[in-house]
Amino acid sequence: MTPQPLLLGDPDALARKLAGSAGLLRGYWEDFQSRFLADPASRAQMIFLPALLDGTGLDEARATLRRDWQTLAADAAAGDVQFHAWCRCGAATRRAAFFDWLAARGAWSAADVEEAAESFVGFAYQHAFPVLVGRTRVSNNQALSLALHCAVVGFLFGQKLARHPTAQFLFEHGMHWLPDLIGLFPADGYGGEGSTYTSHVNTPLACWTADFLRQVTGRDWLDVPFRPNGTTLQRIIEMELRLLSPGGLLAPWDHYGWQRAINGSPFSYLARATGNPRHLALIPSLTDESNPGLLAWGADDPLWTLVWWPEQFAGYHETEVPRELFGWFLPRTGAALDDVPRRARLMQVWDYCAGNITGIGRLQCNPNHLMFDYDREPVFQDGSPVSGLDPWRLPSEKVLATLDDGPRERFLAYLSSSGSSSASKIRTGTLPGLIGAANAIVVDDEPWYWPGQLCVGRPEQYARENGSQIVRADCALFYQPRYDVTQACRASLWSDDGFGVVHDLLRADSPHTWQWQVHLRPNLAREDHSVRVRLSNGKEVLLAWAPVAETRLSTLEGFPKTDEQRCVRLELRQQGVAAEFAVLIAPGAGSASIRPVGDARFEIRIDGRTQTVSLAQPANVVSPVPDVHELPDILLDHDAQFPEFEPRACGEMPAPAEGGSELAQVDACFAQLAAPQPDANLLRTALENPCWPVQMAAAEALGRRGLREAAPALRALLEREHADRELYATGTVKRWRLKTAVIVALGRLGDRECVPLLRAILAEGRDFYPVYSVIAQALGRIGGPGAREALTLALRESEHNTHLRARAALKHLEKGSKL
Repeated sequence: MTPQPLLLGDPDALARKLAGSAGLLRGYWEDFQSRFLADPASRAQMIFLPALLDGTGLDEARATLRRDWQTLAADAAAGDVQFHAWCRCGAATRRAAFFDWLAARGAWSAADVEEAAESFVGFAYQHAFPVLVGRTRVSNNQALSLALHCAVVGFLFGQKLARHPTAQFLFEHGMHWLPDLIGLFPADGYGGEGSTYTSHVNTPLACWTADFLRQVTGRDWLDVPFRPNGTTLQRIIEMELRLLSPGGLLAPWDHYGWQRAINGSPFSYLARATGNPRHLALIPSLTDESNPGLLAWGADDPLWTLVWWPEQFAGYHETEVPRELFGWFLPRTGAALDDVPRRARLMQVWDYCAGNITGIGRLQCNPNHLMFDYDREPVFQDGSPVSGLDPWRLPSEKVLATLDDGPRERFLAYLSSSGSSSASKIRTGTLPGLIGAANAIVVDDEPWYWPGQLCVGRPEQYARENGSQIVRADCALFYQPRYDVTQACRASLWSDDGFGVVHDLLRADSPHTWQWQVHLRPNLAREDHSVRVRLSNGKEVLLAWAPVAETRLSTLEGFPKTDEQRCVRLELRQQGVAAEFAVLIAPGAGSASIRPVGDARFEIRIDGRTQTVSLAQPANVVSPVPDVHELPDILLDHDAQFPEFEPRACGEMPAPAEGGSELAQVDACFAQLAAPQPDANLLRTALENPCWPVQMAAAEALGRRGLREAAPALRALLEREHADRELYATGTVKRWRLKTAVIVALGRLGDRECVPLLRAILAEGRDFYPVYSVIAQALGRIGGPGAREALTLALRESEHNTHLRARAALKHLEKGSKL
């Protein structure tokens, strides 16, 4: 049987589905042909589907891909490739798959395949692979993009379309990373990077990963739990649904703020994965497919909507928003209290914040952070400030004062290396992640506070019954590194009658100033114990609160950078050992009030109607086991969770002849990995090759085959590379890449004679972070007193991967010394 095109399935079945479609799918297919293929920009992204199905535009598609793979090679020195290779990987992965689609139609000659392999394999090997090597095993959109790219390109040009040893190596390397990257996502599927990277990157990458793994292993991996957190690919993909409010907005809890949902393909994928066609109704109801961009750094969402649409639902035509898909609770993350008929969502989150200050802008400090949108409009604001503005005017020295000495030194070193001042970096990259930017509780007038470590809240209650939804969580842990807070409990309730209540109980061992705050849209009017917020769609939301000691309204110019580019912060303030706040949210109300009438009981009056609500706490939630966010890789080279991810033999691969193309010479080195007896002379000679990718491959093979006699030659090469002061000249692609390969090889060989040189490279501080990161890993593998001493330098390094690996290496060496 002929293998099916990658990430697509059976082309004949797809053609039949589209030809026989009705309802929504027919409209999308017709729109795809009449609009997207008629627009030159989107046509260049999506011509590959009709070219595969019936040959329409085949020559054009072939020419487009040829330009793409030639551009990959030509742009090797571009800044985005040098410093953000993963952004190119998302698009390049799809281009490689599209190459396979056209191969299914016989579009390529053998020479075409080899030319494409030179580019695709060369890019993956020179860019995606070394960046991945420089990363410790933590899960995020970047690592997932890099690993999937290596696996896809490696499979296509190492097994399916060609037999390049370099591609086979990349395939195995990517496959070894993927299980850990999936399993290191938090168990509930939310990766902590906010809606933007979840929706536009993690979701499509998870969809392609699931399809890729199914095709190359013959097994469906959607619901398989991966260690260490038991995460499944389906949970990661289902976060797309969690992000979507009944009004079609993505939850704004990252530095990009509120955005419209634009991608329809994830809901097409979910309909296929779950067998529930109701997901399809979300595409026309809540997404804006007129904008096909921002799908893993590409613009082809309509194409994947068609591909993933389930064949059994080719005639589906419902467009009513399905209530049963909304409203959710994730113990590690938060809860959404959704009101589908009113298109409203009250969302409370306590997701983990960054463990280091350089990541706090995206992984915000969110202790019981609130988000609220109504009828397709944000009400509570979030996001980042207008560029160059400082709406909070926070003193940088107080932000830095929240750090211990070691992290503070590392952060200042990071600023120095990036040419930033502490004030400017904090203003642009850190402020949106500090507690003052959240709709949360601020203690002692210190909006610059953050915990200085990874923290997550503790859920206490979730219920969806008797006409209301309620969630409760305690976030005292976020405050305890600095304050003696013993309770920071927030309960949020949403009633089917169309109103919400937020109730906060706070307690500490000593008196504090407690500030309940929320950032509101700026068009508002203050009334007695209430404020009326007017939205640009003409709707209004009334917020009322139980009396407090002090109420303030203050305008913040430049926050957020969306909509009016300013907001009004509502502050409710109390002082003492304990504090209590109760706030009513009443969309469309003419008048409203709230007053306590007992323990967690409140009388609500809205437009003359009175009712009593209770936020009493039954203990019905068990706090989850904490997620593992990183895995040490001092010894680990590959993942062994499942046999399907182990190396796949692809028959004998004769070593290519010496000389020839660059890829052929790199292949000659990687062919030694499978040789019964490696050719040490060939590899040592390759170390002196004038082509640096060949040198890199030789170092990789020498280290993996354990050829210790090559250590002096590797040390000499590293000394020459480090002495080269032109290494970082603009346009130099080699830069840090060869250095990392040689350092990794010396670490594998346990070469203690290289330790002084590694220490000197750390001390000089002029390299890009992968060099320092692999040095920390290599020192952990080498061991000895010199390695331990050098690791103290790496431990102080500002870059996160280096710090993590140095910490893991020291723990590993300490454990070994006690055996």
